[in-house]
This record gives sequence, C-alpha cells and structure tokens, in this order.
Amino acid sequence: MKNFLRLISAVTGASALSFAATAADLRQGLISYWPLDTVAADFSSTPDLVSGNNFTLVNIFDASSHVEGKRGKALLFNGTDQYAFHTSDLTVDRGLPATHSPQFTVAFWVKGMGTGQNDRRMFSESSTLNNDPLFNLGTHNAGTDGTVDIFIRDGGTAINHAHGLKTALDDTWHHVAWTDSNGVANLYVDGQLDSSYTYGRRTTQIDTTSIGAILRAAPGAFFAGAMDDVAIWDRALSAEEVQTLVTTGITTPVAPTAPSFSQQPVAPTELWVGKTLTLTASATGSRPISYQWRKNGTPIPDATSAQLIISNVQFSDSGAYTVVAQNAVSSVTSNPVQVTVGAEPGPNLTNDLVAYYPFEEVQGTKTPDKFRGYDMDLHNLTAADLVPGKNGNTFQLSNAKKTMITRVHGTNDFLPINKHDSFTISFWANVMGPGQTDLRLFSEASTTSTDPLFNLGTDNTSDSGQVDVYIRRSGWTTFDHVDTTLEPLDGAWHHIVFVQDAGQRAIYIDGVRDQIAIPNKQAGVFPANNTSIGAIFRASPSHWVTGLIDEVALWKRALTVSEINKVMLEGVPSVTAQPLPMEVRSFRADYPVVAKGDTVTLRWDVTKDASVSINQGIGDVTSRTTVGIGSITVPVTQSGAYTLTITRGQQSTNATINIQAVDGLAQGWRVLENFEAYNAGPVLGNGYWKNPEGAGNIRDLGPNNVFGFDGGGGDLTALQLNSQELIEGRRSTLFFRTHIATNDVTPIGVNVGLTERPIRGTGDFAQDVGPYIRFERLQDEEAVWVQARNGVGGVYDLGPVQLTAGKVYNFWIDIQNDTLEAGDKYTVYMAEEGQAARTLMFDQYIADRNPAGSPDLGAAGTNLTHLVVVANAASQSVNAIVFDDFFMSSNNAFASSVPLAAGTFVPVAQPTTIRITSFSAPAGGASFTLSWAAQNGARYNVMKATTLQNPQWTQVGATVTANGATASFTDANAGGRMGFYRVTVAP
Repeated sequence: MKNFLRLISAVTGASALSFAATAADLRQGLISYWPLDTVAADFSSTPDLVSGNNFTLVNIFDASSHVEGKRGKALLFNGTDQYAFHTSDLTVDRGLPATHSPQFTVAFWVKGMGTGQNDRRMFSESSTLNNDPLFNLGTHNAGTDGTVDIFIRDGGTAINHAHGLKTALDDTWHHVAWTDSNGVANLYVDGQLDSSYTYGRRTTQIDTTSIGAILRAAPGAFFAGAMDDVAIWDRALSAEEVQTLVTTGITTPVAPTAPSFSQQPVAPTELWVGKTLTLTASATGSRPISYQWRKNGTPIPDATSAQLIISNVQFSDSGAYTVVAQNAVSSVTSNPVQVTVGAEPGPNLTNDLVAYYPFEEVQGTKTPDKFRGYDMDLHNLTAADLVPGKNGNTFQLSNAKKTMITRVHGTNDFLPINKHDSFTISFWANVMGPGQTDLRLFSEASTTSTDPLFNLGTDNTSDSGQVDVYIRRSGWTTFDHVDTTLEPLDGAWHHIVFVQDAGQRAIYIDGVRDQIAIPNKQAGVFPANNTSIGAIFRASPSHWVTGLIDEVALWKRALTVSEINKVMLEGVPSVTAQPLPMEVRSFRADYPVVAKGDTVTLRWDVTKDASVSINQGIGDVTSRTTVGIGSITVPVTQSGAYTLTITRGQQSTNATINIQAVDGLAQGWRVLENFEAYNAGPVLGNGYWKNPEGAGNIRDLGPNNVFGFDGGGGDLTALQLNSQELIEGRRSTLFFRTHIATNDVTPIGVNVGLTERPIRGTGDFAQDVGPYIRFERLQDEEAVWVQARNGVGGVYDLGPVQLTAGKVYNFWIDIQNDTLEAGDKYTVYMAEEGQAARTLMFDQYIADRNPAGSPDLGAAGTNLTHLVVVANAASQSVNAIVFDDFFMSSNNAFASSVPLAAGTFVPVAQPTTIRITSFSAPAGGASFTLSWAAQNGARYNVMKATTLQNPQWTQVGATVTANGATASFTDANAGGRMGFYRVTVAP
C-alpha cells in the first residue's frame, strides 16, 4: 500500500479555529470596567462601572480627545502630556491595583503605531511613593515594531522588556489581554494566544493604575494613540473567555456580586509566647469589601483589614479565629482556624536550620552543606587549601588567588537567606581587617544585576578591625558602609552573627549585641540569587578577602540571644541530612551556535546522587559526573535538541537545550556568537550574555539578528569564552562585523575586545581593559572614528580610516596573549564588507591592562576570559551602532579570511502570505519535499503534525532562509502513513 502525505498551506498569522463553551458569566470577578463612553462635563474623569474606581483625566480639555472607539467612545492620548489614572486608598479593598491580587486579568482595545514610539506605556501600575515597582504593557522599548512590550519590576526586574510575537500597534484597533495566575502569565492579541511567561511574583508597593502613561512621583512614557474598553478582573480569564471578550465585550449593567473567599486563613503550625501571629485572607466580589476578624465569635477591635497581625502573643490569644468579609450585597464568614499559643521549648538549633557548612572537606569542586545538600562551589580552592579552622578544618581564603565559596540558588530553595523576613547568619572569622579595605566576608547578590547587595566585610575607609555592613536594593534607602562598634577583625577567631527578626536587624560579636543601629528591612523582596563566602559574586566575582572563615550556618528564623551563645559555645548541633531534591540546576552548552563539524562542550550541575544520561547518542554520563557536576565534549553535525535526564529510583526529571549548526564556515574559524539562537529583545536572560548594567538587545531584522543597545549609554555586556578562553602564550584572531545607523548624528562610544577583568560595572571598562578597540562619534558628526590604546595609561590613537554610516565593516583583531609583564599584543585590520583588501588600523599595540590590578577587582589574570562590548557614550541613541558575527580563529594561529558571508543589517519586511507551489514524495514515502513562493531573505519554519484532530505541531529540521523567490524543504524522515505540513514565518 502506498503512503500518502497530506499538505496544509499556512498563511502567516493564521491559526487553527477552535470552539468552546463560554463562561457562564464573563463578569464574574470583574473589579473595574472603564468603557470610556462617557466623561465628566469638564473632562476631569471617566467612570468605572463596577467599583467606583473612576479614572482622573489629565490634560484632556475637550471632545477632541474623546473620539469614536472600537465600541462606543474612546480616549485619544497625544503622547505628550495626556493620561488617565486612579490612585488607590490601600486601607480600603476596592480591588485595585490589579497586581495586588494573586490572579488578575487586564484587557483593553488599543489603536496606535508602535514603530517609532520607544518604550511608551499603554497600561501601567506603579507607585507614587517609589519609582521602583512597575507593571507595564507598552510599546516596543526600541520602537522597532508593533509588538507589545512587557516590563515588570519590584526590587528586581522579573520581566525585562519581553516582546510579544503578534502585531498589536499598527494604527488599527487590536485587543490586548494579559492573564496572570501567580506569575504564570499569558499575553493575548485579538483573542489569540501571543506568548507565555513565568516570573516570580513579589509583594508590591504599587498604588496607582494608569492608561496612556506611567504615573509615579511624576508622569512619563506618554503613549500616542487611542484606548477603549479597559477592564480588570481579580482572576485569570481562560483562553475561551478572552475570545468571548473580544467578540461580545462586557454586558452592562454589571450586577453586584456577593463576597466569597479566594484565600482562606491558615493557622501557624507552631506559635510561641512572645512571637507574632499573622493570619491572611482574601475575598472576591463587588467592591468595596470590608473585613472584620473575630476570636471565638467576638469581633477583635481594629482588626478590619485582610491581614490580622498580633505581636507578642500570649496564652490568652489561643482560640478559634474567623474573618467576616462584607460588601453591599451580603457577608460571608471564613472557615475557622484554631490558633494555639504554647510555651517556647528550650533551644533547638535544628528548628528552621537551612544550611550548615563546616568547611571540612572537598567533594569534586564543591564543599558540602551537611543539612539540605545546598553544596557550595569552590573557586580557586582545592583540598590543598584546607587548614586548621575554629573547629576542625576550613579553607585558606586569599585575595591574591581570588578565592571564594559560592552557590547560585534555585527558585524553590530556602536560600538566599535574605528571601526570609526573619533569618540568622552565623560564622567564625579569623581575618585581619587593617590593610584590607572594603573586602567581603559574607555576601548575597545577583549574577544578573549589580543592584542587590547584602555585605558583611572589612572597613571600607580606614585600617580598623570593624565589620562593615552594606545593604542595597533599588527602591530602598542604601545602608551605606556603616561599621560595628566592636572590632572583631583583628587576626584572631571571633564569632559573628547577623539577625533579622521580622525585619528588625542586629549584629552580635562573640555573643554580645553590638551598638550598631541598622534600620529595619524595608517593604519588598530582596532579589538576590546567590550566597558567597569571601567575596561578592555578581556577573563576575570581586572584593576577595584574605583570612579564615569557618562554621557557616544559616537559619530562616531569628535566633534568640541564648541560642546565639549556645551556637558560639557548643557549635551547630549534629543534623540528619535531608533528602536531596531532584533537580537539574543547570544544563548548558558552551555556545548555542556551533560550526557544523566542530565540537561543543555540554556542562551540567544536577542532584549529586542521581544517574545522568543525555540523548543524541551520548548515553549514560554518570561516570563523567562528580557530586552532580559534569561535562562532555561532543561533535556537532546538525542542529538539534539535547536532553539531559536524571533518575533516582522512580524519580526522574530532565532539561533540554538547543544547538544550532552553522554550515559553510571558512577553515580555521570557530563560532563565538551570531545571535541567531535568541529571540528579539533584551540580551539579559535571553542567552549566554552577562548584562549587569544597562540594556543590550537583540534586534530581529528578518533574515538576520544583530546586537545593539537601548540607548543612553552605561551598558556593559560580556560573553564568557568558555572553551575558547585565550590562555597565556597562545594567539587567536577575533573577527566581528559592525554597522552604523543612517540618519543619526548622536554620540557613539563603544569598546569591543577581550578581557580577563571581572564583569562588574561600566566604569571598569573605560580603560585598563585588555586588547580592545573603541568606536567613537562626537555629537552632530557623521563619521565614526576607530581608536586604540598602546600600553598601560596610553591615550587613544585614531585609525587611518573613518567609518561611514550605512555600510558594513569587518574587523580582525590579532591577539597574542603574552605574559603580564610583557603585555598582550594586538594588531587590528578592517575591510568594508565585500572588499577583499584589508586596511591595517593598528600594528603591534600593547594592551592597556595594568598587571597590578586593584584591591576590589584583584590582580590581573593570565587568561582572557570574556568578549566584552561596552557602550559608555552618555546620549547614544537606540541601536546607533550594531554588531554581528563574532568568530575566533582556532589552532593557535591568526586568520585573515572572512569566516562567513554577512547577513543583512537593515530590516527586511516579513511576508504576509505563504503559497505552496509544489510538493513531491518519491515511491515508498521515505522523504517529502515541498516548495513555496518566498520573500528573498525571509526565514521560514516547516511544521509537521500526524493528525488534524487536536494537532501537535512540531518544527521539522532547521529554519529555512529563502535565497530567492522560492524556498523548499525536504523532510528526509517522512516515513509514516500520513503527515500534515504547514509553513510559517520564523519569529
């Protein structure tokens, strides 16, 4: 019997139709609805038809701003100073802000042009008291296209300018909806799922809801366009409900609904005399909703919010607690919770212990946590560095060797310890403070941002033995290098304890509370993701201390004074190790794009008592795994997905990475980065790049991706070289391309090269970098100069040729990694794309890296570890200069060839229709070929399903780039009796 293959021709943007029953009432859980059909006679406000959260209109004076909308009337904002807002009284539950609800939906119609509107906000929730917390749905932050830009921040950026996939801003009406269920969110455009996101929801200080702009202490990011039918729910609408909303809208009037509890109060499992009782409830229904807490049926005076807090509880506070939620319709009483207050038992130091590091041994490249398996990574430390400690052994830490002990934590871990409102940090230190300025003993920070810092270290200004405390988070008042009164850093062993009790902070030295006054923790989550001993660990480490630290223990509660002294005198008690969680902490390739026929190293960090295997014919790699850490170098012959699976008994979990294979690379070159593995948007979190300051971004030009900056300067981005690290005594050529935007005369100032400096901040890379070149243009000039420094402290020399806007230039930097004393040597060549002859720009220059280094960043290292691209021109515009195609030569040799043909540096319009022109299947059906009318340079994906009944479309093979008016694809493994194919434009 013959095999038959059926074919579907797909139109870009089309999707399969589906039909489902609508919700019984779309208005269930509706908090606020602003149809915008009516405004006050003086144009000062427009009503909320549900909860009375009326919008105040700003700088709207006449009917020219109240126009025909999608349904009835709409508000037209001028993009200069007009907006509408409502600031909530947070003492009364009227349902807003939306982001205060665990689940919510925001929906509206919008008509505006996204292209050319950089980072303007359609819908926003913010704080009038604090610039930090933000929830924004706006225009593309670079103004590149008409997609929706999502930005969410509260003490840390949860979603950093992610961009939807569908066009919502092309100056025609489109419907936008965002549904959010505890950080699992979906963006819909015109009722169709656009994209999905998962992020960490945090307690927010937001108090203001606005459309047409952000309103904080002052308004900004004004949107030019019309908005209509704005609505907010305190639940996440289903996909079917979003489709119904687009089709039918919201029926009015909205009948009042009785309250019901969406969150019932839960009693604490243990509550001791003198501690704090906290009970929390949440109700939904027509607003406003009032609350009254009761104990044993009797109302508690002044207990009229959704949260009940009783401090310093006594035995008499035991009882049955309920809360009554009431609105204009009726009232409802919560389930009762029985609260029992007991006498605090004697000190039990295993209660709420999170981690205990005795620093007695080395396991592979880690030292173990004896309690939960939160083992820490050793940096430049081995068993040879174990020396006598306070109890048993510990590690000799050294600034000169850049030693430290770190752990990057998982989302569900109990660390970092600063994620808890109450916690204790305890350790012994034998450190000489005098002579060590501003170095760190204990730190919690983020590998993705320079902002959050919690540090206990040496005095930052003088030669004393005091402990320096530094606490910083965006939106908080920085506790800026304040010292303890006592001086425990005197070269002898001392016990140091930091305690935070429900936000109240104190330090104990050798069991005695120090007189240092540390302000209470401010509201909001501390967004660190790692803990480090002996240094700070951000995108790169810094501030290494010399000395001994031992017996580090962390609790997610505040130890009492008696417990602190018990730890000091008796040590951390013996503990029973908890079962290790089954997790793949990381699984990465050194590079997401590799030349076909080259190799790539896969690296993983997994549960240390699990078996490990990888598909693609690699098999079991348990023998290559030591205490959970392993690696293997594999050949890459084609693009594909690599899945790592760990198993332990019946338990199993996995992680998958994708590797793209590049064909046609010239001999002697290896791929470093071509940006094709990433989606358009911020480079941070999008791939392998570090971006601790500013915002590098990937720009999708259609058939090609390029790298640029969001403008304004202050941008530090770096790519770790991994297996292409240039070690001392070896040589390599760094190749890349650049393009200068036309019709732009703003300043440009970008440094590009290799470095071994820690990736900390932009200011570290103005000089003393390593082998690099600088692209610079002064204000109102057209041409761009290429510059380089010759030697430590040298000034910039100008290259013989300037760069012209609108052209693509290839650069070769021949780098000889010489000794620190001699300095790295580099020679730079340049050629316009398509020109064979190269121009010598700089010959045999000595890199400007000072081997002495600095105390905070350490001495210069021997190996060049990172590609660094730094923008530090203060008023540089968005993507004024872009880069692509970073390659390094192999085999310890320089190379002068062009590694690969250049892609486009100007946007290519995406096709709107795809028409299948032919298809064929040879006898036997082993393969299948289809062709379609294409747009030259456009990229396409071929998708396949085995049925049209609830089809599961999966991509077949690699993305196809059209090289002419037609494109084709062959599925070499088309075996099977039936298959369905469709062609889509690649995102």
